[in-house]
Amino acid sequence: RVRGLWIPMAGGIDNGLGLKPPMGWRSWNLYDCMSPERIITDERMRAAMHAVLDTSRSLSVKAANLKDLGFDEISMDDGWQQCNCSTRQDEDPTLPTCSVDECVGGHCSWHDKRTGLPMVNRHRFWDMQSLVQYGHSLGLK
Repeated sequence: RVRGLWIPMAGGIDNGLGLKPPMGWRSWNLYDCMSPERIITDERMRAAMHAVLDTSRSLSVKAANLKDLGFDEISMDDGWQQCNCSTRQDEDPTLPTCSVDECVGGHCSWHDKRTGLPMVNRHRFWDMQSLVQYGHSLGLK
């Protein structure tokens, strides 16, 4: 004999956000910083932007690129920041060296101690704002 049926309800906010998953290219799987050729740089980010716009593939006999299909977002996950945590093969001798456990534990920081702002690795990204503007000029987010 069933006395009652409890059905959990899921709630959500109807604010227009999260209606679709992020659609685009993320650097995480390609540039894991585990070897010199797998360290993200300004040049490699610009190449990824152009790859999203490449029309050498076709869809239903029509040339198409990923951006035209809605994959118009480009993002960098790791390796852009000025620290020795994320890129063991390109360590900065002016910064402290820490173990993986110390990095994961939050003992190292890539934020400026005075301002709290993120520090960009200028050796790999000489002008981050220019890189972002370049992506936007290509119609990417």
